[in-house]
Amino acid sequence: MVVLDSDINSAVQIESISWKRSTIGVDSGIFTNFKIYMGYSTLDQLGDTFSANYIQGTRTLVYSNPSYQVVAGGPNNWFTTTLDTPFWYSGNNNLIIEFEWSTGAGSIYAWHWAAGPNRAIFGAYGSDTSDGSENSIPHMMINGPVGLQSETLGSIKATFGGE
Repeated sequence: MVVLDSDINSAVQIESISWKRSTIGVDSGIFTNFKIYMGYSTLDQLGDTFSANYIQGTRTLVYSNPSYQVVAGGPNNWFTTTLDTPFWYSGNNNLIIEFEWSTGAGSIYAWHWAAGPNRAIFGAYGSDTSDGSENSIPHMMINGPVGLQSETLGSIKATFGGE
């Protein structure tokens, strides 16, 4: 899926991703050969070839687990995947987040929102060609350290009454 730079609004070190579980499906699942890739794109809508959607050289494996078990808890709970390798998103260009797995058991569903045409594509495991597109993307949070606003020592002292 592609996340627009206007949806993120700033640079961030992405350390984890959280999804909000919907009211359907079960609260746990196992995904075999589960991987997450991130990278940059200039596209607002994704084309049919996964690799062609990335700015060349930016596709980065950020999470890999041969048998990933997710326990989401009850409906409307958030569940989080902590990345193996944090990804620096500079705030420039759009962000692609790509998920893949070969097989699985269980049906965990996350809430989605209508994001516009071709914001998400899907295909067979190991294929570089899409089998279709979605106009919705998961309701999720991109998590990382909170940035601090640059301030001068004088303004900090004035704010907190220092001398």
